[in-house]
Amino acid sequence: MQLLTRHMHTTASTATMVAYAQVSLLIASAVMGMLTGKGQFSDVGHPSLQFLLRSWTIPAEFDLALWVFMGLVRLWHLLVTRGYRWRQRL
Repeated sequence: MQLLTRHMHTTASTATMVAYAQVSLLIASAVMGMLTGKGQFSDVGHPSLQFLLRSWTIPAEFDLALWVFMGLVRLWHLLVTRGYRWRQRL
């Protein structure tokens, strides 16, 4: 990942590189979820593997609200950072 970032920073913006990373992680998570999401492999002996391979459940409303809040905070941070960058160009 570091080598790819070092190569891409000359041609792509930070937001583009972050978007590529997020899309890659989303695809990898979706594939893993489709392969192991029903919990059919959770009967292993190790507690960590049991946790990772358990069946998927819908998160609680509080957890969903936290995800939305974290996304809004991240968006705010991105906009503030871009605002400073644009202000320096004026």
